[in-house]
Amino acid sequence: MTTQTYGATGADVINATKLSRTPFVWAILAVWGYAAFALSQNGVFQSTAATPPIAIAIAAIGPAVLFLSVYSVFAPLRRWVDGLDLSEIIALQAWRIIGFAFVAIWGLGEIPAVFALPAGIGDMAVGIAAPAVALAVERRSKGWRLGAYGLIAAGIFDFIVAFATGILSRQGGPFDFEGHVASSLLGVAPLSMFPAFIVPAFFILHIIALIKLRRA
Repeated sequence: MTTQTYGATGADVINATKLSRTPFVWAILAVWGYAAFALSQNGVFQSTAATPPIAIAIAAIGPAVLFLSVYSVFAPLRRWVDGLDLSEIIALQAWRIIGFAFVAIWGLGEIPAVFALPAGIGDMAVGIAAPAVALAVERRSKGWRLGAYGLIAAGIFDFIVAFATGILSRQGGPFDFEGHVASSLLGVAPLSMFPAFIVPAFFILHIIALIKLRRA
């Protein structure tokens, strides 16, 4: 449950909770992921020109709003966040390397380049940079705080661009160019798990990292 995190000199030891070793987090993720997949299977996240993507917008943004709302009024959650290992929170962003899937699926002609390239390349860049930034945070290397803020800013910007281009390139959207495929697959499982589950989960990690940086 806990690990020892050392400061720049190695003398300042802080007991930090490992998020990846917290059972209730895995339970929440399991329920959340199953619900997102079940909703996808029932076509809840599909949209056309005549049906605005309200459901997918709620799925993508709602969890972060809920987390912040609970955090603001629930002291145990604030204490739990305070005890988390910041370097691990940063390191978990390395999993965003799976954004390569967008580029691969674009290569198969199944999703539009206007979405796949910025979203996929942005995710991969954040995923590749995350371990180095996390190591700097753990060691409190020179510039570690700036590096952490930079990674968070890049990660959030990537989400905004991906969400915007995904919505705008849906069937009948402004970026649904003639002769090009629309982003309709993003409303269908398994790709719908990105906007409905994976993106909001990583966004909450960014929020936690920001909170810890501001309170450090």
